[in-house]
Amino acid sequence: GSGYVDPIGVMRFHFKSASDLRNLEAFGASDPYARVLLSGYQKARTVTFRNNLNPEWDEVVYVPVHSPHEKVTLEVMDEETINDDRTLGSVDLRVSDYVRENEEGGYEVDDERQLISSPLRSGRSQKGTLNYTVAFYPAIPVVNPEDEEKEEENLNGDAEGTDLSRKSTDSKRVGGHSKTASVDSKATTA
Repeated sequence: GSGYVDPIGVMRFHFKSASDLRNLEAFGASDPYARVLLSGYQKARTVTFRNNLNPEWDEVVYVPVHSPHEKVTLEVMDEETINDDRTLGSVDLRVSDYVRENEEGGYEVDDERQLISSPLRSGRSQKGTLNYTVAFYPAIPVVNPEDEEKEEENLNGDAEGTDLSRKSTDSKRVGGHSKTASVDSKATTA
């Protein structure tokens, strides 16, 4: 993974609801879910509401972002059983609208979470409204107790990198440090 870049932070999307969605179904109504695309790739999605043109998802998703220049698309999809899911319209956002650098060169928290209601566009037409909030939390040690999910993800992510490197250096060092060697060897043989 030489191409891996550390995220600058995490964007929090609260998909509250949508209203007056396009109905693509011959029978019944659309089966909408909302998803987050980052530079064209799906990174997170909500549950699907069956047969509902006014879904109240009230669901929060977190998406790591790697640069203020990334493009985020919030898209409402109609879930299909057999064919590909179809778009019910989307909203484009700029990460840079939520990511601000401070004087130290780090990033600011953006946690106002103002409710945004955006018209959903599909090609040239416009139908339905998406209601959501956006927040941004920098990757550096800002701990927000409400975001336990995010912290768990971070811990898991960090553990992979740092613990492995720590283990490998510890095992090399075992011979040199007599104090730890006895403990280590017990631990390793146990």
